[in-house]
Amino acid sequence: MKNIITISIFFICSITFAQQTILENSWTIFSRDSIINTKLETSLNNFLTETNKGNYNIKYIDQNHLKKNKYFYEEFEQITNSRYFKDSVFFKPQLLKSVVDKNQDYYLTIQYIGVNEEKPITNTILKFKATPKDDYYQFFCLFDENTVNWKSKVNDGITFYYSTNYNEEKANKFVKFHRNLEKLTKQSSPIKNYYKCKNTQEALEIFGIQFALRSANSGSGFGMSDDYGNFITGINSEDYLHDYVHSFFG
Repeated sequence: MKNIITISIFFICSITFAQQTILENSWTIFSRDSIINTKLETSLNNFLTETNKGNYNIKYIDQNHLKKNKYFYEEFEQITNSRYFKDSVFFKPQLLKSVVDKNQDYYLTIQYIGVNEEKPITNTILKFKATPKDDYYQFFCLFDENTVNWKSKVNDGITFYYSTNYNEEKANKFVKFHRNLEKLTKQSSPIKNYYKCKNTQEALEIFGIQFALRSANSGSGFGMSDDYGNFITGINSEDYLHDYVHSFFG
């Protein structure tokens, strides 16, 4: 059983480490153990500070995990910045929830929030895992955990993963385009796995991105790939070819 630390969004106090400020409220803490609480706070603040600057080569990120989940970590880069308000530190991270499991891993949910004319504006809400090391914590994307129960089907060498249903007609159409592109370019595609999401929101959520203001204000779809042959689309269609072509040529 996971022990849930109670959430509250009021009575905010701030704790500052390095260049980032984590906003905690009086009833939401990382851990009831003061030593763990300090270690986790320090690690998280340093992690957020460095990734906000685009620095991922740090002890708080497993470098092999980074290669597969770089899209998630790039979400933190310049996340405090608001172009609209022309403020590089407009959005500040706030702890919303801390959940510890039997392995002493902490599942953290944080939001980046700014205030304009006394009105709060949420930029992004992220959920990720903190795993204890010697005297610090490393932070992991939840992509694998969030897709572990997805169904799959292989079609001509491409494994299609899906949370709801498999559309064979559209999958066949994608595979045909995929193979024709290989023949046309005389090169093999790096894409081996296709994650079909219901929509853009689900595509973001499998990475642990619970909310992103830019996506909420955009009617565009979502398509991306990684260095492990995975292609993820949230356009509610297996033939999201525009982003696939970009992924093909990498």
